[in-house]
Amino acid sequence: MNNARFFYLFAVNGRLSIFNSALEACGHVQWSAMKPDDSLAWSVAALGWPGTVLLAFTIVVVGPLEEEVLFRGVILPRLTPWLGSTWAIVATSVIFAVLHVGSEPLGIRPAGVFVLALAWGWARLRTRGLNAPIAMHIVTNLVSFATR
Repeated sequence: MNNARFFYLFAVNGRLSIFNSALEACGHVQWSAMKPDDSLAWSVAALGWPGTVLLAFTIVVVGPLEEEVLFRGVILPRLTPWLGSTWAIVATSVIFAVLHVGSEPLGIRPAGVFVLALAWGWARLRTRGLNAPIAMHIVTNLVSFATR
């Protein structure tokens, strides 16, 4: 396992552990007590303002940073020499969308995520950096979080 994958796995596990502990401490929420059919709006309302701020920060800032570093910073540049730019963007976008499958019917969410990931991949290759896709991802997650 190379260093980038190890770092990502470590970061995800650490983030989830810290996030869960902080929610239990600040928001007095235990995930095991929540029912699977509870809505996000109800869950956020139950957290109180400290938990809501922590949840928003994790979804809007931390998640996009980690995902962009992995998908557009590590995977995309490694696939590009093998597949070419277009197919590397498509491949990373498919993987990204599959990992974001939800409970929506007919794959509506993964289809939308796939299109966004295509744009983020294009921005990564166009700008040759991660700033643009990270900013785009943060804005997307912010809008999504604010409208739920």
